Amino acid sequence: MRAETQRLDAAGMATVVEEATVCCHAEQDKVWVRDPGGVRWEVYNITDDMLRKGEGAMPTRAAQEVAPSNAPRCCG
Repeated sequence: MRAETQRLDAAGMATVVEEATVCCHAEQDKVWVRDPGGVRWEVYNITDDMLRKGEGAMPTRAAQEVAPSNAPRCCG
């Protein structure tokens, strides 16, 4: 996430960083920005799926995902 945060900061976008936050049963590192229209965007990396082994845990994903903040969210 550090590279993404640096890239967004260099582009003049104000960032809000959240590290090791738990959302949707997963630990995530996140960075938030607003686009020129004022829409909040979230860039996140899942670092732990937070499920115990033997309980149907899915493999930890290392992929980054980008979603607009107005997209449906699983964690109200």
